[in-house]
Amino acid sequence: MKSFCIVALGLVAACNAAYTSDAGLDVDTIVKDKEAVQKVLKCFNGGDCSSQAAALKTDFPLALGSACAECTPEQKHNTKLFIGAVEKFFPEEYKSLKTNFDPENKLFPGLLAAVAAH
Repeated sequence: MKSFCIVALGLVAACNAAYTSDAGLDVDTIVKDKEAVQKVLKCFNGGDCSSQAAALKTDFPLALGSACAECTPEQKHNTKLFIGAVEKFFPEEYKSLKTNFDPENKLFPGLLAAVAAH
């Protein structure tokens, strides 16, 4: 799961408008499709990646580490949607994601708070 990154997630960009990992993704549609969410998760776990999922995999740790401080409102919205979909469809993978990327649970609360209003 350490490779998981966001969402993530056009889903989870490095939270900087200069990052385009969420370009061209219809996150609103993806998060409604359990299989589409699973494909992104598989990428984060070492499976095959689309170019967009690979970019997300790279960007997620940056977003997590900064609590999405430089994310655009759209990136925050997409991050919230994707994390919510992972938690809904794959609760065990969600727990693993949190544990692998934030073993001391110091970063996820900040990220979740930052995207909550979006």
